[in-house]
Amino acid sequence: MKNLLKQYGDLDIDGEMIKLKSIRSNLLKNFLIVIISTITILDILTILCLKGYYYKSTQNSLINELESSINFYQKYFSNKKLMENIYDNADVL
Repeated sequence: MKNLLKQYGDLDIDGEMIKLKSIRSNLLKNFLIVIISTITILDILTILCLKGYYYKSTQNSLINELESSINFYQKYFSNKKLMENIYDNADVL
């Protein structure tokens, strides 16, 4: 009888049979862990890449707007000093 119990399970302290986990449940658990961890890692990498792309795009847009403002100022208002243009409200004209 003990040989039969050793094949299909073990006994605990009280002599009750402890069921061993099947190979199927172990494989399923391991595959789920691998799949969930892979998806989590890919999600984190995607979020980081999109965040970097967004910030770089915003930075480039702001730089282009600043350069355009500088060029406009140099073309139309550079004959006076900046403070004179501010006091005269030259940009309102």
